[in-house]
Amino acid sequence: MEARRKVASIEEFIISLQAEVIEEAAVAEEVVAPVEQPVEYVAPIVEEVIEEAAIVEEAVEEPVYEEPAYEPVEEIVEQPVEAPKPPRAPAKAFDFKIVTADEITQDRYNELKNCAMQYKKLKSRVSKKFDSINSGRTQFVKFGLAGRTLKVYLNLKLEDTDPKFHCKDQSFKKPYVQVPVLIRVKSGRAVKYAKRLIAQCADYVALKPNPKYVPQDYILQMEEIYKANQEKEAAGIVEDEAAVTEEE
Repeated sequence: MEARRKVASIEEFIISLQAEVIEEAAVAEEVVAPVEQPVEYVAPIVEEVIEEAAIVEEAVEEPVYEEPAYEPVEEIVEQPVEAPKPPRAPAKAFDFKIVTADEITQDRYNELKNCAMQYKKLKSRVSKKFDSINSGRTQFVKFGLAGRTLKVYLNLKLEDTDPKFHCKDQSFKKPYVQVPVLIRVKSGRAVKYAKRLIAQCADYVALKPNPKYVPQDYILQMEEIYKANQEKEAAGIVEDEAAVTEEE
């Protein structure tokens, strides 16, 4: 009987001991810290960061660059020293040109001047540049000379002349306002054209032929005018209008 009791007490002791072990194990499990679960990596939202950065950039004002005022610096350039130009030779007077012209040019001038002077109440006035034939204050014909080319200026309108005459308009030049039509005489045919234009010009300004007119040697007269001008120049007398010849 006692043996059974000892056995029972031993079993109870073992059971109680097991219960204590189980209880201590449970307590130990509660004390042990829970194991942390691994945290998953989450990539940052790049778009939102970029948008925020863009907003920040827009808000920042860029500094305004002002260019410094430019002051031009004058460069001192040394001008080359030019040699003094020789004095320009004085223009040759009309009387000198006619007197020293070749015989053909003199004949053309003499023929055309006689053609112009055959009308009534005309005056021929020889200046330094021209031989002008006038009717009162109205210019009729004006002669000029350049080299071997005799220039005849007439009181006409260019549109009234024959195109085959190849006349030129000189109305834009002050000396030719009253005689704007120019014909250059360099040939026998041009002499005939000039005669026709002189006759046309006489009708235009209402001139009448002089039946008593006698042809003159205007080359001889021009030589006398040139000689008289040379004497005046030697004496220190200079006149713009060198001479006047008149036909009534």
